[in-house]
Amino acid sequence: IGVWQYEFTSEKIIWDEQMCRLYAIPDEEIPVNLKEWFQFIHPEDREMAINEFHQANKLHDKYEAEYRILTTSNKEKYIRSFGQVISTGKNHSLKFTGINIDLTDQYEAQQKLKESKAENEFLANIVQESDNAILIFNPDLTINWVNPAFEKISGYTLKESIGRSPEEFLVGPKTDT
Repeated sequence: IGVWQYEFTSEKIIWDEQMCRLYAIPDEEIPVNLKEWFQFIHPEDREMAINEFHQANKLHDKYEAEYRILTTSNKEKYIRSFGQVISTGKNHSLKFTGINIDLTDQYEAQQKLKESKAENEFLANIVQESDNAILIFNPDLTINWVNPAFEKISGYTLKESIGRSPEEFLVGPKTDT
């Protein structure tokens, strides 16, 4: 979690060390103003993030936004930012203080999960639609699942097949053993 502060009177930005790590920049290269800071925000997210920031300032309210940043090495990171305007009165903001949280690992895990789910759905569809009999076995070699083609070819339903050994009903005088 990185901590940041923007001082309205001096237009100065203050970052802690973790903010520098989040943005992958040396301490001496901290953005000196909002314009420089906002340049790190991904171009597709920049307008939304800036509007949220200015809206919170205008209303002297809390700031919350999720956006992507591009580090100096051009690595994309996902950030959730929270902030609060501190003011002396209704029309005079002193500073904006907040935090940035790196959500990149979460977003990447969610993306991998989506891809895995899509692949599993694709494979499940293949197994369901196959004209070939497909059986899935338990470790003890009893049937755990059969596809519709197996039911059609063998005449045994999934319910009749589960928990049975194939030899119990698939071996007969007309089969090879």
